[in-house]
Amino acid sequence: MCFSTGLEAFAWIAKEFSEGHGFPAAILVDRRMNGGISGDEVAQRVRAIDPSAEFIPLFALTSYLTDLNMKRAKDAGFDGCFKKTSSAEEFAAQLRMIVR
Repeated sequence: MCFSTGLEAFAWIAKEFSEGHGFPAAILVDRRMNGGISGDEVAQRVRAIDPSAEFIPLFALTSYLTDLNMKRAKDAGFDGCFKKTSSAEEFAAQLRMIVR
């Protein structure tokens, strides 16, 4: 699923869980999502839904993959960060490195 805003993304995740469908296998969130809440807040809210949310692979997308951004993402509840890339192939290569 793909959403334009943080509120839409969190609402869908919360609805799926409340209806008994569980959580997605993994979640990728832009840290600078628009629409009322940031990607960091999406991560914090997802982690707060239920103790089992602790085990969802939750990754941040960021344009600035710095030590400070990675620390802030970890503090928000993300498991790791991906740098926004210019091509689908570069992103797929990053994803393969993490899910091995």
